[in-house]
Amino acid sequence: MGYDLYITRGASWCDETREPITLGQWEAYVASDPELRFQGEMGVGFAVWSGPSRLDGPWIAYSEGNLYSKNPDAQLIEKMTAVAALLGARVVGEEGETYLAGGEVRRTAPPSLWRRFKGRLSGVLSRGAEPVDPATLPFHVGDRVRDFLGRVAVVERIDTRAEHGLGVIDLRYENGTVSSFSVVAHGLEPFEERQ
Repeated sequence: MGYDLYITRGASWCDETREPITLGQWEAYVASDPELRFQGEMGVGFAVWSGPSRLDGPWIAYSEGNLYSKNPDAQLIEKMTAVAALLGARVVGEEGETYLAGGEVRRTAPPSLWRRFKGRLSGVLSRGAEPVDPATLPFHVGDRVRDFLGRVAVVERIDTRAEHGLGVIDLRYENGTVSSFSVVAHGLEPFEERQ
């Protein structure tokens, strides 16, 4: 499961703030930092850090007004404190402790169970990724497609706003079974019968 550390402008990672870190601010920061680069296939706002770390592919990601990383090592925590300072924020852990430059940690009372639950729930119910434009898909509702296993099905529904912007494509196979795929990673191809 792991332990998350957050870069936040709130009193705690799970508090709403009047000045959340915006995705645009994060994108501008990453563009200005040669040690960070976005890895789009991992989601909007997901950046990989190239600095010294014992981790394989250390990362910082954007999520609803905060930035976070899971199980960061001391080097990544130090990078997070530098990022936080430039964004007018601070680094906090799930239990409310504050991480400072130089490895110092200040312990405080952890947020209540309700505040932590509310914070997690808001992340789950977040606006999520920007939906894919359905016009960019190579098929539409009613079209026949082939899935990654080579099975043929008919597209019954495309909802690009479902699942927090990841989207859903519902298929009905020739044997009557139904399956769903994510719009952002469907692996489906239009099926054209050979004549």
